[in-house]
Amino acid sequence: SARCVRPIRPADVVVTSGSQQALDLVARALLNPGDAVVVEDPAYVGALQVFQAADAELTGVPLDADGMRVDVLADRLAAGLRPRLVHTVSSFHNPRGVTLTPDRRRALAALADRYGFLVVEDGPYGLLAFDGVPARPVAAYGDRVLRLGSASKIVAPALRVGWLTGPPAVTAAVERLKQGTDLCGSSLTQAIAAELLADTGWLDAHLTTTRAVTAARAWAFRAAVADF
Repeated sequence: SARCVRPIRPADVVVTSGSQQALDLVARALLNPGDAVVVEDPAYVGALQVFQAADAELTGVPLDADGMRVDVLADRLAAGLRPRLVHTVSSFHNPRGVTLTPDRRRALAALADRYGFLVVEDGPYGLLAFDGVPARPVAAYGDRVLRLGSASKIVAPALRVGWLTGPPAVTAAVERLKQGTDLCGSSLTQAIAAELLADTGWLDAHLTTTRAVTAARAWAFRAAVADF
């Protein structure tokens, strides 16, 4: 019900060189070798690379048309699985294309609260919904969520500016690691991204055009496959 949806509060933000760097820094900040991490099956290959490099023990949870099978995750947690992180591409999954339903988002946040893990919500595609109505993030249902975003998906592919929001203790640890990684990202690309994202009129028009173009391509591809 709507009463279960929490207001999205301002959170600490770390700006990164793309959301992939944010994911790598999260893994480095939070994982020790052998820590359990849940990924979707099939999983985003970039997430697999990061978690394998961290020597995490990966457990796959299957997907269906409504996204991650959170009921399967719940069964495995009840059987003793204790992950440090659960990674999800919640909207327009890469590679499956499915979107996690609101009920499952709420259930995933509740499991994070109950069992003490953190959800890593990889969400670069949410604003590209063809109908222009993005799903409420998992973070709307609980506090144990790290959200990743990227200007490269919604503005321009070469604009490698990403961001991470989440609990302050985690973002502070990520920020310290980032300083040791590259001192700071490109001030020029960050300034460009900040100006474009702050221009809400331009951004809304750009997203409207992007949705229309990508939707037309999707329907054309679907028709071509159906006729093959």
